[in-house]
Amino acid sequence: MCGFSQPQDRDQDTVRTLAARAERLEEQGQFERAAAAYRQILQIDPHSIAAFNRVGALAVRQDKFEEEVQYYRQALALNPTSSGPI
Repeated sequence: MCGFSQPQDRDQDTVRTLAARAERLEEQGQFERAAAAYRQILQIDPHSIAAFNRVGALAVRQDKFEEEVQYYRQALALNPTSSGPI
């Protein structure tokens, strides 16, 4: 859950819960469900660089390269000084 920004208090708990779920789903190889959980985080916190990066990484694992580029570009737009995945 490291790297997720901290939205409002109530939303912060939801983001933590979603991030933990997404991480478990990734470990279980359920990449689409994990990506859906990260996208839910983005609905709560549209500035979450970590969530953009994780969705991008999951897209790579599923050979969804156009989607991967989209999410990495959004992460980079939030942190333009980064030279790689954040």
